[in-house]
Amino acid sequence: MGQPDLIAIINNSIALRIDGNSYNTRDEAILFAMHLFGRMIQNQKEVADNPEDINDEINSIVFYALQD
Repeated sequence: MGQPDLIAIINNSIALRIDGNSYNTRDEAILFAMHLFGRMIQNQKEVADNPEDINDEINSIVFYALQD
C-alpha cells in the first residue's frame, strides 16, 4: 500500500490531484505538485491570446489527504 492520494491547492484557487503512487515523501509530493502546476501553466500559455498575463507564481501550496 502506497502513500495516500492528495489534493494540492495552489494559490487558494487551483486544485490538483496527486496519486499516492506518484510520491514517497513530502518533498516529492511538493515537487510533483510544482511539476503539475508548471505543465498546466505551460499548456495555458500555448493557447492563450496574451500568455504574458498568466500568473505563473506559486505563493502557497496546501495538501489534503483523501480518505478511503
